[in-house]
Amino acid sequence: MDFRHTLTNAGVDLVRSSLITSGVSISEWSGQNTHTYYEGSDENVISFYQRGGQNCSQIDRKGRAIRTGFDDAICVFPKDGLESNWFINGHLQFFHLYVGNDYFAKNLYELNDGYGDRFDFNESLQASDPILSAAMKSIALSDWDDSHIALGLESAANWVLVNLATSHLSESKRRTRKVGCFSLAHQVKIIDYFQDRLGDSVHLSDMANELYLSEFHFLKKFKNTFHEPPYACLTRMRMEKAHTLLIKTDKSILDIALECGYNYHTQFSAKFKRYYGFSPRDLRK
Repeated sequence: MDFRHTLTNAGVDLVRSSLITSGVSISEWSGQNTHTYYEGSDENVISFYQRGGQNCSQIDRKGRAIRTGFDDAICVFPKDGLESNWFINGHLQFFHLYVGNDYFAKNLYELNDGYGDRFDFNESLQASDPILSAAMKSIALSDWDDSHIALGLESAANWVLVNLATSHLSESKRRTRKVGCFSLAHQVKIIDYFQDRLGDSVHLSDMANELYLSEFHFLKKFKNTFHEPPYACLTRMRMEKAHTLLIKTDKSILDIALECGYNYHTQFSAKFKRYYGFSPRDLRK
């Protein structure tokens, strides 16, 4: 489940968003008097309450508040985490940092002497964490459209990841490398392969050949590793790139469509709206 799509469907307004680097993006949201139900996430999400935190509550199935938020509260939603209900009674301004599992594993691999894929985020809801709050606040208050500041956003996101590693990680019960999954080195190679070809046609046979696998075994390993088929992964990366180009450039929608692998702007616009819940033109208004 994509958090951004869930929030949009619940009537929460997207204030701004930016792609920091492949696998890491940021979004600022504004919600009022709305209910949101999360069914887990397909990426790791760190949430920061900027203003009106006391208006946000996690509720049980009977609508009773389990916990109530506060300004500067931090929530950590791990990939494939627990389902949860949330209610905003009043106005809430909040900020999300999205960390894809490929980026998460790659960086934690380097931090933990080659064992990053053994660790998972611990879920933490509406917690007080002054260090993480200060880092998230600095990102939230930055001008994401300033090209000079944008250069430092990835460093800031990595700083958050390092601090999460010291306080919100636990060793996974799963094996260091699942049987039937790609090694971390091959995961990085696949993501880089996609990243270099977002504007081109990508064929399963070419990807399989890169790793000396049959198409059947490549597809099976891909789904076991990334929990989605190659086409869905490629679409996600194309949509993230398109989102950034729409916000940060004045390129035409057709030019962006072509740069992201779509020959017609109508085809691209339809795909973009299905993914985000709003059209490219709506994003630019």
